[in-house]
Amino acid sequence: MDAVKLHDLNAGVFNKRYEEKNSFKDRLSVWINLFKKYFSDNSKIMELGCGPGLMTKELLKMGNHVDAIDGAGKMIEIAKKNIGDLTSVNFTEAYISKEFLSKYEDNSYDNFISSSVLEYIKDFDSILDEVNRILKPGGIFIFSIPNKQSLFRIVERITYKLFKKPSYVKFIFTQKSKSEIQKLQQKGWKILDIVFNGEVPYYSKLTAFLPGQYQKTMMIVIIRK
Repeated sequence: MDAVKLHDLNAGVFNKRYEEKNSFKDRLSVWINLFKKYFSDNSKIMELGCGPGLMTKELLKMGNHVDAIDGAGKMIEIAKKNIGDLTSVNFTEAYISKEFLSKYEDNSYDNFISSSVLEYIKDFDSILDEVNRILKPGGIFIFSIPNKQSLFRIVERITYKLFKKPSYVKFIFTQKSKSEIQKLQQKGWKILDIVFNGEVPYYSKLTAFLPGQYQKTMMIVIIRK
């Protein structure tokens, strides 16, 4: 079992979270606002990990062309249903890796997005290097990554180390702090914004007094080539 197979088995459950859970609805709303702020219409966009296709659908509604990649075939099936008659989208079932991205030409995409995917990939730096190569000059990459500094993530790591719970932690290879993200500037990226996001039942209410950097479970990072 790996993260892709886990999401393949739970594709329907994951899709329903966007219908039933306010935290997922809020998350989608945040992403949509970022698309409107940073992306021009009629862009060529690659989505690393399209999931149930809800972000794909919003990008298509803006008039963009999207190449949507996901390793989970069931996720792609659901995405196609959610998107319906909207065109200008190509789906590819594939594991996201340096090898997969290496087949794409330099400077061939306007923008990239990746929501809740990069944490499951061991070689984070190589993926970002490939994205940088494929992006056109001035292209933007919006991605999310677990916020290593959040109290929730700290407790989660300790609990997993002691008790092997929650079990999904074994699939998470990459978490980042704000300072680690800022070091991407040394690789030629321009950081446009870091948005702290992510709600967890009970925990979020109990820790609402903390600054976002230590309270929110995720970071949404916006960087420019």
